[in-house]
Amino acid sequence: MTQSISEKTGIDHSITTLGGAISEVIHGIEGHFREIEGISEPKFSEFQFRAVEQGLLDALGYGGKGT
Repeated sequence: MTQSISEKTGIDHSITTLGGAISEVIHGIEGHFREIEGISEPKFSEFQFRAVEQGLLDALGYGGKGT
């Protein structure tokens, strides 16, 4: 996710607080599914990925959707 946002914004978010926050949230969700739900290898669908990506880009002013 961080790489995709970086490519679309032209900013290396692997070194920003936004990139750190993205990583923490994704790892937290994965941890929840592993520890609480018992899913050994949680995966995200393409739809989930694109929805989060577009939401982040919109929030950063790159999507033009006004969300």
